[in-house]
Amino acid sequence: MPDGVDDLDGEALEIATRYLLDGWTLKQLAGVFHRSPATLHRRLARWLNDGRFELVDTMAAEVTPRVVGMDERLSEALSGRTSIWRAHVAVVEGVGDAYSDDYLIPDGSPEANRAFEAHDRLHQALGQAASTYFATRLRRGITIGVSSGRGVGFLVMGLAELAQERPSFLRGYQSIRIESLCGGARVGAWAVPTVRALDADENVFQLSSILGVPRSNITFMRGWISGERRPDINNDLPHKPPLDLALAGLEVLNTRHQFFLHHDQNVQLGAIAQYIETLKELQAGDPTLLDSVAGIAHQFFVTGAREYPERLSEAVDGINREVLVVPPERVRKAEEVIMVTGGAQKLNALVDLLDGRCPGAPVDLDNLTLITDAWTAERALKRLG
Repeated sequence: MPDGVDDLDGEALEIATRYLLDGWTLKQLAGVFHRSPATLHRRLARWLNDGRFELVDTMAAEVTPRVVGMDERLSEALSGRTSIWRAHVAVVEGVGDAYSDDYLIPDGSPEANRAFEAHDRLHQALGQAASTYFATRLRRGITIGVSSGRGVGFLVMGLAELAQERPSFLRGYQSIRIESLCGGARVGAWAVPTVRALDADENVFQLSSILGVPRSNITFMRGWISGERRPDINNDLPHKPPLDLALAGLEVLNTRHQFFLHHDQNVQLGAIAQYIETLKELQAGDPTLLDSVAGIAHQFFVTGAREYPERLSEAVDGINREVLVVPPERVRKAEEVIMVTGGAQKLNALVDLLDGRCPGAPVDLDNLTLITDAWTAERALKRLG
């Protein structure tokens, strides 16, 4: 078709996005837009010469998150106005939907799915930022406890990239000991593809591979519920060295979103299935309860000082009786807990935790290092007053 007979102006943005940002060739574009490569090349050159497009594609920013810097002012404010040990606040671009309340919309809607996916990508960016800090905390002979979840999983993935970029930076740590803090629950991301599950055991295996830690220095939890509990989980505690570092996220038991909860079969949830059904029923009837249950290393607790239905507390207690976790005091007494979390879904629970309104949380704020993003930090500080 001759150039100009059928105008392409209405599809200019899509063509430019695919060519300039997504790496499509002119031949690939020709097959989609039914123009010759030469025609598309002339059109692109004309549009660019006219200054039609901005250098930054704001549409792609919603899909590709990135840390553009660290906000020292917010970091100091968080650690200065709360009881936590320290904070590192990343400025993250490209995750706008993670800061909306659309996660409250019933799942299956486009708005909720965008919010869930953006929350994945926010944690992906925070994991990258956290991996750099974590690398600076490594030293020979320490004991590291590792939890499940996206924040920790993406931290470990970020460390793998760091090891490729600077191999010598992460050598010489064979004397480190690494252990799982909780049983596997087939934890994963909502939409971001990952090459492995984000369970604690998987995170431990990956971390040990990166650091060259021998199998004899690794402790896996295995299993998920207490029916598979290893008999030595509590008996060997006095013989274990205390945790020098613990890696954790802030779980929020939103039954509309939590990845593994969408496997409703009892074979997946086992003895906690009845308690999850109670939470689903309560949260379906009252969306304000969607962030009422939080967890650290699969040790769950009711957030804040609000009045909650008695059935909710009973369900949380029931889950804690069945899940396979290290005793909460082991995490609480760690020399340092590095927590990676952020976004609208975690904000209420995070504020309650920072304000000391979560006595059931297995963490001591005095030992907590929080890795979060600027949006979350700003709103938490406003709420904390």
